[in-house]
Amino acid sequence: MAQRYYYFLTSLPPLPELGEPAPIGLADLAERARHEEGLGPVLDAVLLEHDLLARQGALAGQEELPEPVVLQADQLRGEAPLPEALQPPETQSERAIAADAVWERWFRHVQEVADSHDSEFLREWVGFEVALRNALVAARAKVLEVVPEDYFVAPELANASAPVERIVADWAAAGDPLQAQRALDEGRWAWLTEHSAWYSFSIDEAAAYARRLLLVERWHRLTQEINASHRPA
Repeated sequence: MAQRYYYFLTSLPPLPELGEPAPIGLADLAERARHEEGLGPVLDAVLLEHDLLARQGALAGQEELPEPVVLQADQLRGEAPLPEALQPPETQSERAIAADAVWERWFRHVQEVADSHDSEFLREWVGFEVALRNALVAARAKVLEVVPEDYFVAPELANASAPVERIVADWAAAGDPLQAQRALDEGRWAWLTEHSAWYSFSIDEAAAYARRLLLVERWHRLTQEINASHRPA
């Protein structure tokens, strides 16, 4: 069972460092995974982050949007409801920030996929990422003098022992928003490198590859945008 995805994983190109071009597209990875028994739903759950971030941009008025990986184009643009798995319960109270309800449901969806497909990596990643997100909320809330609990997302899923303090400290010490994002993603990259289930050829190694690819794709796009802004008119 541990080598179930041997051929799938060995067919994937190695991933570069952050800022370099992604050797495979997110949609291509998702499509390949859908041809592997049991793997499609896991990588779709991971790659949903890309689409939800793009949808958030669309709702904020961003006009140029990337192609969706998991969602439909009208869902990405906010013109159609999200899939049922991402719909919050009708009884859920209104959030201080509306988008938090979607992100909370996504984390719970990933947790549900982790349980149904027995992915220890995804369970650990949810615990780490929720802990990091809520630690950032607490740091911001202290500066803004607001109650952090009003902005926490899925706190019951957070891993209380996740190593997030140094990442938040590096984020707080950053000189500008781009450096702050870099500090966060380098912390994420380090965590992923340590938890990627290397050479297990398992569902966990495949999920970790998808998460690392998301970061590579994001930083290559950001690097291109920065370079374009510095070119003479």
